[in-house]
Amino acid sequence: MFNTKVLPKIWQLVAVTVMMSLLLAACAARAPTAAPEPTAAPTAAPTVAPTAEPTAAPAVTTIIQDFENAPKLYDGNGAKASAGDVAYNGAASLKSASDSGEWHTVGLEFASPMDFSAYQALCYYVYDTTGNNNGKANNTVGVKLYDAAGKSVERYTDNEGVGDNLKTKKDNWVLMCMNLVSFTDIDQKQVAKIEFTMYWAGNYYFDDLTLLATGDKLTLKEQPAAPAGEEVAPVLAQGFESEGENFYADYQAEVSRDTTTFHGGAASLKAFGDKGEWHAFGAYPSTRPFDASKFGKLCFWINDTTTNNAGKADNTVGVKLFDASGANQEVWTDNALAGTNGKTVTGEFVQMCMNLDAYSDVDLTKLDKIQLALYWAGTYYVDDIEFSGAAAAAAPQPLTIQDFESKDENFYADYQAEVSRDTTVFRGGEAALKVFGEKGDWHAFGAYPSTRPFDASTFGKLCFWINDTTTNNAGKADNTVGVKLFDASGANQEVWTDNALAGTNGKTVTGEFVQMCMNLDAYTDIDLTKLDKIQFAMFWAGTYYVDDIELVPAGDVASKPAGEKASEALVAQDFESEGENFYADYQAEVSRDTTTFHGGAASLKAFGDKGDWHAFGAYPSTRPLDVTKYSKMCFWINDTTTNNAGKADNTVGVKLFDASGANQEVWTDNALAGENGKTVTGEFVQMCMNLDAYSDIDLTKLDKIQLAMFWAGTYYVDDIEFQP
Repeated sequence: MFNTKVLPKIWQLVAVTVMMSLLLAACAARAPTAAPEPTAAPTAAPTVAPTAEPTAAPAVTTIIQDFENAPKLYDGNGAKASAGDVAYNGAASLKSASDSGEWHTVGLEFASPMDFSAYQALCYYVYDTTGNNNGKANNTVGVKLYDAAGKSVERYTDNEGVGDNLKTKKDNWVLMCMNLVSFTDIDQKQVAKIEFTMYWAGNYYFDDLTLLATGDKLTLKEQPAAPAGEEVAPVLAQGFESEGENFYADYQAEVSRDTTTFHGGAASLKAFGDKGEWHAFGAYPSTRPFDASKFGKLCFWINDTTTNNAGKADNTVGVKLFDASGANQEVWTDNALAGTNGKTVTGEFVQMCMNLDAYSDVDLTKLDKIQLALYWAGTYYVDDIEFSGAAAAAAPQPLTIQDFESKDENFYADYQAEVSRDTTVFRGGEAALKVFGEKGDWHAFGAYPSTRPFDASTFGKLCFWINDTTTNNAGKADNTVGVKLFDASGANQEVWTDNALAGTNGKTVTGEFVQMCMNLDAYTDIDLTKLDKIQFAMFWAGTYYVDDIELVPAGDVASKPAGEKASEALVAQDFESEGENFYADYQAEVSRDTTTFHGGAASLKAFGDKGDWHAFGAYPSTRPLDVTKYSKMCFWINDTTTNNAGKADNTVGVKLFDASGANQEVWTDNALAGENGKTVTGEFVQMCMNLDAYSDIDLTKLDKIQLAMFWAGTYYVDDIEFQP
């Protein structure tokens, strides 16, 4: 039982405790609010700003499978999957082989599930050897993606929402890109397999599966020109000089022959619509039907008098072709498949050209009508419709026969040389052949073609890239190279790069990759149908790197020929003009600034007030600009940010665009770019990019120069120039 006699003592104890608590609280309330001065200085608070490059980055266009390193292939429906010996790049591809039946599928299983979710499109190159559609191939491709859970979705290249794609072309590589947003109902963060389906039996090859970043474009390597003797002269299909019935109205248009406004001759087709939207009219070729199959393009001149777009014409044109059966297909002038076209200009004749490859749904051997569509009501004049350019012919493609990407034994030492595969210095891919000779004169080493022996007899040149680190010639490399070819019998012949029979080559440059090409006609003493070894000779001891040994078809050029170099620098943009010579791309406001500049009296100012990643660019003063005679592109940048431990200390992404829209980004700290420091807060710093790093664009037609910075803030760019 509970003892009630202790209760008074407990309550007394509780009362004392409460009183003490109240007394302490009162004392605390009267305590001073400021802490006493510390007897020692506190340590500096750590900065919260990152001190290194941010790791988060947007998706970058990436080749996810090039089929060079024995990926996991599998057979599907009615077809055998294997490594193909026809390749877009390198030496291998995915081959789909079948000899009968309909619908044929092969597949690839990724080494581990891949994340497609941040990308715009899945692209690949396809080579179709079949000739079922009037001998043209002319097929669509089915692509099925599987996620790690086994769910799948299949889309065809001509499905709605996939994007615009050409159809296959017999014995030619064709680029196809499929918008990933159309592949619904699978987990795109866990893509485990991909399958390709073709209808007809036969052999197909797929290469360079690529995840395309938003805003990027890929372009097909230029197809070889038609063999000699197959060139075709332009043909004027309709000039409207005759008063016969050579035109017609289709929708909301009145048409007539006009002799007051024309491009050539003495007349044109006049089309007028006084109201409404969408106006269509057309012309007949002078010979109906007309065989346009041997031509590459259809071109026409158009004069647009409308001013509906902010006082300008500025319109695209729909071009619909009809064959004699009535089948028809419309492609617009701004469609990537059409080629590169501008827009209409008020009151001026502008020429537009359409790639006939885009018209795969009509019989171009029996072209019957050419129809144009414009949106706005008004008056238009059309003149001089012609066919030009030879259609692409099936011909050998440039072929890389050794790029040292494989870890196989694809090289050897011959004399006073140590050889190894190097992954720190390379021209393309991820590796090169490194050669070191410690002492002595004359050093020889070589490489094997990926297929031994290899039939090189249909090619015109053997090309390679070499990086020579020696400085024995007045402080420079400046060497020639001996190139000895062996056939399978052991017969061999050596020709030096400065031999007139080899062609035109420069000399090596210290610390830079230089391409050299050897005319195969010079090698008359060996059997080029059985090429077995490629051997190089250098005089001086030292270190050399060799990469990307390539065979080039006769009459073609190498992937980047070593041509005549410019003798002085070219300023491409200094922002002195007040014209529209710059643009904003992402989270940036741009303007011409006359308070902060490197040279002259103005620069480009770019400002982003928040967010990560900021992109902006400039146009060269001449567009497009041929920069192939130059080695570097340099620019000055003033970075006012202080996000890296109180300093700017940033690298810069430099993306170059050609006139087709193809583009490639290289960062200033990329080894291929050359040696660059980082930005300095409030100071102009020059950075230079080796143009050899930009192998995916056409440097004969440079159109835009774009810069990317991670941090928000203000940047100034000035004096963009190209240097020898």
